Amino acid sequence: MLVQLFGRKTLIGKLRYYFLERHYSQTIRYSLIALCMALTLASTLLFRGVIFFNLDFLPGLIPILAMMGLAAVVVLYVHFTAAIPLIVVISTIMAEGIGTGTGTKITFTFITAWALVGIWVFKMLVVEKNVRLRASPANLPALIFVIVVVISLVWSSGFADPDTKHILDSKMMPRLMTAAVLIISPLTYMLFANNIKSTSTIRFIVWWFIVVGAAFMALRLVTGSVPNPFNDEGQFPTWVGAFAVGQMLLNKKLRPIVRLGLGGVAAGWFYITLGLGISWLSGWLPLVVAAAIILLFYSRPLFIIALLIGAVFIVSQWHAVKDIFSAESEESGQSRVGAWQQALTVANDHLMFGTGPAGYAFYFQARLRGFYQLSHNNYVDIISQTGLVGFFFFVWFWLGVNWVSLRTYRLVPKGGFEHGLATTLLAANLSTLGVMMLGDWVTPFTYTQGLGGIDYTIWAWIWAGLSVAYYHICRERVHEVEKS
Repeated sequence: MLVQLFGRKTLIGKLRYYFLERHYSQTIRYSLIALCMALTLASTLLFRGVIFFNLDFLPGLIPILAMMGLAAVVVLYVHFTAAIPLIVVISTIMAEGIGTGTGTKITFTFITAWALVGIWVFKMLVVEKNVRLRASPANLPALIFVIVVVISLVWSSGFADPDTKHILDSKMMPRLMTAAVLIISPLTYMLFANNIKSTSTIRFIVWWFIVVGAAFMALRLVTGSVPNPFNDEGQFPTWVGAFAVGQMLLNKKLRPIVRLGLGGVAAGWFYITLGLGISWLSGWLPLVVAAAIILLFYSRPLFIIALLIGAVFIVSQWHAVKDIFSAESEESGQSRVGAWQQALTVANDHLMFGTGPAGYAFYFQARLRGFYQLSHNNYVDIISQTGLVGFFFFVWFWLGVNWVSLRTYRLVPKGGFEHGLATTLLAANLSTLGVMMLGDWVTPFTYTQGLGGIDYTIWAWIWAGLSVAYYHICRERVHEVEKS
């Protein structure tokens, strides 16, 4: 269909050939000049008579902001591959956004991810006229999951229960934004999987995370918190700690002082999560699991010794450990199990495509009185929102990512940065399977984490994309060696 629409013989095809192929530079130049003149004129008219302290002058800024946004898109287009790590940078140090008036924000991470995905799709369909994806068992489920989210959004309106339909109709904007978050997550995976071409880019992302993690750790230890707009939310300690442990143990090419520093970063986050934050299970358990997986691949004897030390500590401090888990269970465990049951009960009547993005919260609102708790569980969220169909492809996706991670681990040379990288990505992706049981740390739920949660849930999808990208980088290197 797209080939017919953009074919050379059609009117659109002829226009595309003349303006985008034959006279591409002139088209861009004159279009920007015309747009600049039009927006300047519109801005002048809107600003006319504005008194800054007595009148809202935001309408006059809209054309200027539009021009700035267009300029940003052009820059991203020209420097597309180099711009992709911006998602990581922005998500860690610019956790802010545009207010929606509903208590949540459209974050800069969300905007940047959509902009880059849009540019990538435009380049494939319009400029290159060639859709080419790197092979991965996670590609098909990722694409189908995106389609299922769209179907679920429509399906949930058409087959809503009578007692909830009026709420669903009145909450279209939160539902659309939730769908956009669910869609951009796997698309971000595909963006990184298909456009990261070199190990140096991955190296930058890893070391950026470690260095920023070290700075945030220092802030947490000295001041007790990390100020806005810096972002150490979600599973940030897990990912920083995992990268630090992986490089410290497996990258033999690092100088001793650097490995010592990495040990300090990991120890600092262990102290923050396992010491100061021991009562928060989601804070320390994923970090412990990720570090344990890395240690297992590094040395099985050391892994067994660590297990024995942990067992001795638990036995010797049994009463304290029991009190901690009892407090966690009373605060969230038992109530969350009840919330899971309530969500699954609602989903039971909408098994095929679920209640739609954010949908089961509205069923709770219509049917439950007084206090009620949402699931805080990605698996329950996905099956409740997208049904069995969405849940099937969601789980298939993460199993496919872990399979690629394992294959990558077997390909990499031992003893350097790449060894630590492959092991850490495998540990991170395996940990994600468990992390999703402890909260909505992989897809944020609108009425728990808020849409701003994309700033930290996006990291799990980035690691998934890097796993596939790095696998193909390794495969290309092997093929080059075989040819030579």
